[in-house]
Amino acid sequence: MRFGMSSLSAVLIPLLIVLSGCSVKEDRSGCPCVLMLDLSGLDADRFPSVVLSAVSDDGILFSTTFDGAGYEDLHQLMVPKKTRIISVTGVEDEYVSFQDINGREDGFGLLVPYGSDCPPVHMFTGEVDVSGETDTVTVNLHKNHCKMRIKLTSESQTDFEIEVKGNYCGYGIGGELISGSFSNIPEIGPDGKRTVCLPRQGDSSLVMELVDEDGQVRNFAIGEYIAYTGYDWTEENLRDIDVTIDFIKTELVISVSDWGESISIDVVL
Repeated sequence: MRFGMSSLSAVLIPLLIVLSGCSVKEDRSGCPCVLMLDLSGLDADRFPSVVLSAVSDDGILFSTTFDGAGYEDLHQLMVPKKTRIISVTGVEDEYVSFQDINGREDGFGLLVPYGSDCPPVHMFTGEVDVSGETDTVTVNLHKNHCKMRIKLTSESQTDFEIEVKGNYCGYGIGGELISGSFSNIPEIGPDGKRTVCLPRQGDSSLVMELVDEDGQVRNFAIGEYIAYTGYDWTEENLRDIDVTIDFIKTELVISVSDWGESISIDVVL
């Protein structure tokens, strides 16, 4: 379900009524705060829309969608005094309708269905100070997914099915990791590689399972190998990873985008 500015107005009209009753002489502790939201740094071509959710200690206060056409404007919102954080989420243009993925109508929370890979999601979470009358937040989205490209070097790549499994399957309203089973079986692309889009991981428990045409299973603790390279799952912007499994040299090669070098690890194939 998508919420436009009209929906936002419907949610906030009661707050405006409260505000109109707050005079300078009265106790203003219960009055809303004017939140100035700066989205001007977002690329509308890359993120056609973003979802903003306001969160308090006791739950979600409201959620609304902004279209890219309005990013240049400074958005003025009335938020309740109990607002604690705001969360802004965008998905790259190949996944325009990501509201269908999260299964929620009261705010954003991404749960990747078992068997699917993570959409190319970018997120921003910021604390707000609503103790006064105004606060300003500048939104900068951060890459919250990792594209892992897998290449097999063997006589025939089609002899194997690859499944990537993990123990983290999405994000909560504030960007916190959700524990749960993740699994995806990527298809072979035109470049001979298979790509799986991973949500941010909380540990090195990722496993890559190879099954040959005879049903023989080979398991690789790919999460441990990734950790060995020094890859950091807590970076603001997650880097992409290339993995090559060479059956001829019996080695596994991992390269991380922007690092300029590869790590070779001898493995038993």
